[in-house]
Amino acid sequence: MAGALLTAACDGGASESAANADVINAVNILETSGLHEMDEAVKKDGSISPDAKTTAEKLQTIVLLTEWPKDLQPQARALAALFAEMARVVEGDDKAKAGDAIKKAHDGYHDFTHGVWEHLYDEAGLTSGTASHGH
Repeated sequence: MAGALLTAACDGGASESAANADVINAVNILETSGLHEMDEAVKKDGSISPDAKTTAEKLQTIVLLTEWPKDLQPQARALAALFAEMARVVEGDDKAKAGDAIKKAHDGYHDFTHGVWEHLYDEAGLTSGTASHGH
């Protein structure tokens, strides 16, 4: 019986570690997706990256398929909606609307990843104080 309890306890820790690893992987993909650079290009010269739609669809997929901690799930759904809107408008004729959607997705991803890192710091037993915002 003690062995069964120990195994159950280890499995819980292992699944929590796997969940944290999945979250870390997803947040890393978000942060290295090129979304910041896309937003900067729009601000600089109004150019929309040819892969903006594909990037938005991939990021939306990652956000929807990742099992986020319960407290982050509403923000994840909101971020997925921003990526959906970005994917919908970036190939249209309205460059201002596309640029706005990219900016909203970029800002939303920053807010979301900040919350994710705060959660991960807590999981690791760290006090982050003020987490860097990256870009």
